[in-house]
Amino acid sequence: MNTKLWFIGIFGLVAFFQILLPVRMIQKQEKILNTGNAFSFRVRPAYQDAGISGKYINLEYLDLAYLLPQGEVSTYQMYETVFLTLKNDSAGFAQIARIQKEVPKDTKDYIVATIRSIVDLPPKKLYFEVGFQQFFLEESRLSDQGMDKIRQQVDVANNAYARVRVLNGQALIQELIMDDAPLDLYRD
Repeated sequence: MNTKLWFIGIFGLVAFFQILLPVRMIQKQEKILNTGNAFSFRVRPAYQDAGISGKYINLEYLDLAYLLPQGEVSTYQMYETVFLTLKNDSAGFAQIARIQKEVPKDTKDYIVATIRSIVDLPPKKLYFEVGFQQFFLEESRLSDQGMDKIRQQVDVANNAYARVRVLNGQALIQELIMDDAPLDLYRD
């Protein structure tokens, strides 16, 4: 009888944590969406169908490059993790204000990135990869015609940008805008 209570107690504890972890993840993402600052990033979208992991739109961020000031020697290495502080340019699109190797203490508008490539020719430039480069599509809510419509929209988009919410190094894609209209995911 005593071992039966132990098993029930352990089962209850495991069940509690299996519910708690997803709830915490959802709360964290909701906090980013509700309180994070919005930045618009110019993107080049490409439709992907990855079989097991599903259908998504891969986003190539066009402005995730940093021009090193002339004469500055780069101490950065390929695949190094850095923190990019963001600001909006005059057109309202995100641009990198500065790069740091440590977490910025004076702002919450930064993202974590990995240096993808370093161009040493003048002008010296750093290119980055971020953790929000895929916009997943919820296939269960889309018909085949809906998926075809999205594929066509992505293929012909001339002007695309992602509206991303940023808070303390975390980022979430809020919406994808193509040719001045939000990607309409749930209407055929």
